[in-house]
Amino acid sequence: MSKQRINLTNRVFGHLKVVSKSPKSPKHGISKWTCLCDCGNTKDAVLYTSLVRGESKSCGACKLIPKGPTPVAKDTQIQKPGKRACRRFGDQTGKVYGRWTILSKSPQGPKYYNARCACGTTKVIDLYAAVVGSTTSCGCYRKEFLSERSRVHPFASEPHLQHTQHNYLYSAWMSIKTRCFNQNHPTFKRYGMRGITLHPAWKISFRQFATHIGPRPSPDHSIDRIDNNGDYAPGNVHWATHVEQMANTRINPEVSYQGRTLRLRDLADSLKLDRSILRFQYLTKNLSLEAAIEKARLIQSRATHAAFISPVPSVHKPSTSFIDHTGEQVAGYTVLEYQGRKHRTAPSQWLCRCNICGASKIVLQTAIKRGSVRPCSHVKRKPKYPDDFC
Repeated sequence: MSKQRINLTNRVFGHLKVVSKSPKSPKHGISKWTCLCDCGNTKDAVLYTSLVRGESKSCGACKLIPKGPTPVAKDTQIQKPGKRACRRFGDQTGKVYGRWTILSKSPQGPKYYNARCACGTTKVIDLYAAVVGSTTSCGCYRKEFLSERSRVHPFASEPHLQHTQHNYLYSAWMSIKTRCFNQNHPTFKRYGMRGITLHPAWKISFRQFATHIGPRPSPDHSIDRIDNNGDYAPGNVHWATHVEQMANTRINPEVSYQGRTLRLRDLADSLKLDRSILRFQYLTKNLSLEAAIEKARLIQSRATHAAFISPVPSVHKPSTSFIDHTGEQVAGYTVLEYQGRKHRTAPSQWLCRCNICGASKIVLQTAIKRGSVRPCSHVKRKPKYPDDFC
């Protein structure tokens, strides 16, 4: 079924009036029409799409102005930069654009003016370029900018004042603020929750903090508080080594004993007491210092008499619950001597010798106590020869 065509007869398009369908119109495709112009000329075979879209409005031979709205004259205000566009600025003598001061017109053209830069240089410039900011100086501004970028950083002689992550002091300052004020940080309970805070002036100014602390003496030093329960404030912070910081902790407070003020750890060493026992009695059980010392002496004496030995002041110092297994018989072995520990919380090790073959073996104290020591290998396998015991 063919598409029904629209009849344009007697319809007007611009100065053309459709008279009839053109004999040149094809059976299939875009139809063509015969039109009569207002000037009297006849135009044949005008396409249907040209009439509807407004592409054909006259015969083309006449000089009739096409019907429609009057074309708007071009505004010189929106023209491209050039002679006409620069005339709208008028006389610009005495005006300042950037570092340029307009002096007078130049004979080179209407858009060129003589101008003087702030540095004193006189030059002919394009007025439009000065107005839109394409040129701001004779080149002196670029030289000053590059010189400013290439000069030495003001903190080059004082690197501890730089706000960079490569500066240890800046990273430490950020860490202090985090553990004192960030409630979601894991260490907040040991600092901010205890009421430890940062001095208000230091909180907002890293420069004041870094100026008071000073540069880092060495890579082994870090920031430490003199009073472990005090704030990060002037007079309570200093640089300290790792050993000094470990001595200044909550588990090693300063105590007064017989007119002397010293650390709890140093007091235990001077009285030849176990540090952990004295610390437990004084800090955990909240006994007085004298009562804690007497209790520690009593516990240590009981352990010493039970083991029939005295505490050994060595690197691998046995604990107060030390038991001597020397000479014991365990699974065909004879315990010879104590061999120390792998680390502080590991069980003690003992050197044992097989009673039959003489083979040596290291056995843990826990295995000796439980009786879980494995016998020597000669017990498990059958001897190949009668005299072969191992």
